[in-house]
Amino acid sequence: MGVSNKTPEFLKKFPLGKVPAFEGADGFTLFESSAITYYAATHKDSTQLLGKNKKEAALIHQWIALADNEFSPIAAAWLYPIFGYYPFDHKSTEKAKADAKKVLSVLDAHLLHHTFFVGETVTLADISLVSALVGFYKTVFSPEFRASFKNVTRWFLTCVNQPHFKTVYGEVALATAMKVAKPAEEKPASTPASPKTAKAEKKEKAPSAKKEKPKKEADEEEEESYADEKPKGKNPLDLLPPSTFVLDAWKRMYSNNDTRPTAVDWFWANAFGSLCVLGKDNANEIAGYFVFRGDGIPAEVSDSPDFESFNFTKVDTSDKKVQEDFNCYMAWDEVIDGKKFADGKVFK
Repeated sequence: MGVSNKTPEFLKKFPLGKVPAFEGADGFTLFESSAITYYAATHKDSTQLLGKNKKEAALIHQWIALADNEFSPIAAAWLYPIFGYYPFDHKSTEKAKADAKKVLSVLDAHLLHHTFFVGETVTLADISLVSALVGFYKTVFSPEFRASFKNVTRWFLTCVNQPHFKTVYGEVALATAMKVAKPAEEKPASTPASPKTAKAEKKEKAPSAKKEKPKKEADEEEEESYADEKPKGKNPLDLLPPSTFVLDAWKRMYSNNDTRPTAVDWFWANAFGSLCVLGKDNANEIAGYFVFRGDGIPAEVSDSPDFESFNFTKVDTSDKKVQEDFNCYMAWDEVIDGKKFADGKVFK
């Protein structure tokens, strides 16, 4: 793709230069996958792939259209960044996941009372939907994700384990975990120019209209301004020994992945704050967790105007109960400490 489909010979037959494309032995050409599959299905007069009557034929086209129109954009946003086709975008991926769940809920409800999508045997509807979903099942539909769509998974396994499907897909191994796309690497900050280079590149300033003060007066003012400046003390955090925990790496992991299980598992494997508003109107409380370097609370936090409004308690991070409570605040669960989640803010 991207080479043979851009040749003059290919473009002469398929001007859009897209795949899949079909050319028969008689020179008949087709593009668009649904048109190609329909043409292939019509080659056997006794086929039931297109339904037994007009109603079934219409229903088959309905499910084929759903496979094309619903799952194609979801795959582009969710799967393609994993495969390296598109750059990863967290918001687009999360929207794709939500859209997938919505469409899968429709399929799952239909398959509660049906073995296949139309009629009692495999039709072109099943073939098109398996084709649309196989990449998801092999890559991102983890056991936890599949648990909400058991009817769809039952149907999918029924199809892919039939001989004709195995000829195309082989043995389909379901995903054991939800794969995630690798976030784009951050570009290193540009190296500041050396004093010589900076001096050479500096443009000559236009003459100032301001009247120059006598040299002595100017020198006195300059000395006075320097005298007023107090030397800055070292930040106490700078005096702490180097940490093996890379906070920026955690921020990227938290922002670009599902909180559970990917981000929180990464956090506890390596060792940031999240505040939540809990409860109902007029009966709210703000609670959460902060991750600091060292044993104390840094001045950047204790000097905050709101600091006195909060009670800070040091916790034992090896305690499983503390870890689970921390995970709840990171994931913004619907209910935390018995109170309904209303809003939240992540500090990173």
